[in-house]
Amino acid sequence: WPCGLAILTGVRNRGLELNVVGFGAAVTSCKKADQWVWTLATLLDMARYEVRLDLRMYSSAISAWRKHEQPMRCLTRMRQSSLEPDLICYNAAGSTCVKASKWQSASQLLKEIPFNLLEL
Repeated sequence: WPCGLAILTGVRNRGLELNVVGFGAAVTSCKKADQWVWTLATLLDMARYEVRLDLRMYSSAISAWRKHEQPMRCLTRMRQSSLEPDLICYNAAGSTCVKASKWQSASQLLKEIPFNLLEL
């Protein structure tokens, strides 16, 4: 994961354009190394550099958070930025709630999933 962050720093220092692909690589490497603080810091940097978060980035953010309230806020923020959460995002949020033993929140999430996302 340090390599992913180092690449972003190198791109920044050279004055090159930061984009969702570069940030995505850094976020993925931090997330896989269970470095949730760095994952979230990188996502915040995306906003600072005006790089628009896509579904994958939101999903990574939801998976990275340790507190169950944050994924709910993230889903709300997605909708506010005209992105509809997909089943992966809902699954990540539900998993976070379950890990935090927040069964009511997990149950509420199940009610929020649009029917058209569910495969029968």
